[in-house]
Amino acid sequence: MLTSYYHKTKILIIGILCFFAIGRSQTFIQRPITTSADGAFSVSAADIDGDGDQDVLSASLNDNKINWYENDGTGSFTTHTIATSGNYAFHVISSDLDSDGDMDVLASFLFSNTVYWYENNGSQSFTAHLITNSQVKPASIHARDIDGDGDIDVAVASQQDGQISWYQNNGSQSFTGYSVDSDAGGASSVFAADWDGDGDIDLFSASTNDNNIDWYRNDGSESFTQVSISTNAGSPFDLYVADMDGDGDNDLLSANSSTNVIALYYNNGSGGLSGSIEITNSLTSTQSVWAADVDGDNDLDVISSSSTDDKIAWYENNGTSSFTMHTITNEADNARDATVADLNGDGLMDIISASMNDDKVAFYQQDNGSLPTISSVSLASDNSTIAVTMSESVYRATGASGALEESDFGFTISGGSATLASATPSSISASGNVYTLGIALSGTPTGGETITVNPTDNGIYDVAGNEASTSQSNNTASLNDKTAPTITITAAAGGSAVSSGSTTNDATLTLTFTSSESTTNFGIGDVTVSGGSLSSFSGSGTTYTATFTPSSSGATTIDVAADKFTDGASNNNSAASQFTWTYDGTAPTMAITAVASG
Repeated sequence: MLTSYYHKTKILIIGILCFFAIGRSQTFIQRPITTSADGAFSVSAADIDGDGDQDVLSASLNDNKINWYENDGTGSFTTHTIATSGNYAFHVISSDLDSDGDMDVLASFLFSNTVYWYENNGSQSFTAHLITNSQVKPASIHARDIDGDGDIDVAVASQQDGQISWYQNNGSQSFTGYSVDSDAGGASSVFAADWDGDGDIDLFSASTNDNNIDWYRNDGSESFTQVSISTNAGSPFDLYVADMDGDGDNDLLSANSSTNVIALYYNNGSGGLSGSIEITNSLTSTQSVWAADVDGDNDLDVISSSSTDDKIAWYENNGTSSFTMHTITNEADNARDATVADLNGDGLMDIISASMNDDKVAFYQQDNGSLPTISSVSLASDNSTIAVTMSESVYRATGASGALEESDFGFTISGGSATLASATPSSISASGNVYTLGIALSGTPTGGETITVNPTDNGIYDVAGNEASTSQSNNTASLNDKTAPTITITAAAGGSAVSSGSTTNDATLTLTFTSSESTTNFGIGDVTVSGGSLSSFSGSGTTYTATFTPSSSGATTIDVAADKFTDGASNNNSAASQFTWTYDGTAPTMAITAVASG
């Protein structure tokens, strides 16, 4: 089936601009998105939640569901149901119908004869709006600005009544229907693109009952003239229009179900045909066709699904009107649709499929050939954990199996005074590609320690089976200083030291407070004295001075209690040893006594 041309154009631009691995062999690894889309029939991709990565949409016949699968950016998905109210969900696409900047969803339901669009409110809840219930068995929908008024219109092909119609968006998202053809027997596909190079959007249809592929030429005022492209296409079930030969005009691809063919019709530049080729005739029950630059060589390749042989394949465009077939899988049970998007953000195009009998929506991740690496680490402020971000989705074993465990990482530490109680993380938790590892330390960090984290040997693999190296970069962090600053109190008088516990008759003492670490918030109010007072407080960094004047003779004390100041890491100080001094300011007296002789 087909998604909107609006979205296809976006994907093609991504493919052309982002591919860089020209000449690299393309291999694909299957990653299931869901196996519970009952009768999965149609699939497409778009950024539904506006977070910059491509999400996936599916329509499934048997459970009547339209689902969207929220991509976390790494190719892991959360399922959300948009609709279940139709009967036989057949085709799903996306486009911004209300011009509010987010992607809305469109779907056709074969047995309820309905086409709906689901308005995205910007936070990914959806409101259903009916576009039409007047076409019998609508099989294909396509979104494009057909009338050139700046908003997106909708084209519909319906099987039972052979109708090709387009629905004009009036700008407030109500639609007026216009018939283009009422005799497209078994109409199965509709597409919108400029075929004759006149700047307006034409329509195309494929009809399985009469084997026809038709072009409806838009005269610029939305009046259409039917022109035959083929009358013997062999039950054409799907169409795609794109410039396949790079000559500046659009060509047409068709998936012909009964003849097992993918056909390519070349445009001569003015809307006529310059020839056609069979890209393949070796499929069984061809269902869908798509075009994108899979191998990054700046020409468009072809992707197909076929139902009886359960095959998803791509056809390498050799640039000379010849194609080489590559099978991606032949185990997509009753494959019905395939599309293309970069789902894991590595710049390479992945293939997405819907297969009916196994209820599966899957994507086939293109292997970029790179080893998984540590992108960054982030240490908790209390040194208890370190968050390790991997460059891609990783697993404990090859075959994309097994969640990572503590033993898949190892720690080393250097510098400072703290050591590791264990080189193996004490815990592990995962959120996407971020793994938070518990750190067991012995001793209190001073901030001079560097912790390094590396994958262990045979520990971490990406989806393609590439093993992470045990030697990484971007994998170190300095431990946060957790050592409390200490402070000592000393005294002097007249240039001579006065020891704690001594007794002197000095009128004042010069006190020196020496911190083990620099501080900016130690002040006179942090010092507690008895038997005297402080004055002339000054200092910075690690050294501060003050003058102590005793109030009277007797015992005095000077203290700095705990938690009075902090170091640069905001650690509170520990208490200083108390300084004691006895001031003896009383002059000695002498008593003279006499005893008379005799």
